[in-house]
Amino acid sequence: MAENILSCFIDEAGDFGDFETHSPYYIVSVIAHEQEKSIQEEIEGLEKYMTSLGYPHHAIHTAPLIRREGDYEYMNIEERRKLFNLIFRFAL
Repeated sequence: MAENILSCFIDEAGDFGDFETHSPYYIVSVIAHEQEKSIQEEIEGLEKYMTSLGYPHHAIHTAPLIRREGDYEYMNIEERRKLFNLIFRFAL
């Protein structure tokens, strides 16, 4: 009998400290993936969309995205929401 391998990745981003108006959100992400099923097509689609947004070969880091830091400092809420939606759709 073949062994099924399920990978699980859990990540959190945000701040449990005092409320800051520039970073009012906290997020927990859970991704589960059956290793025998390729997600190469989805990864390529993600890369293509990220490139169209001006972020070729870019890993999305949700903590700075939530807090408007680093690469995301000058993005408005609509632009950041696009990246959150992209992560959400990719994880489905």
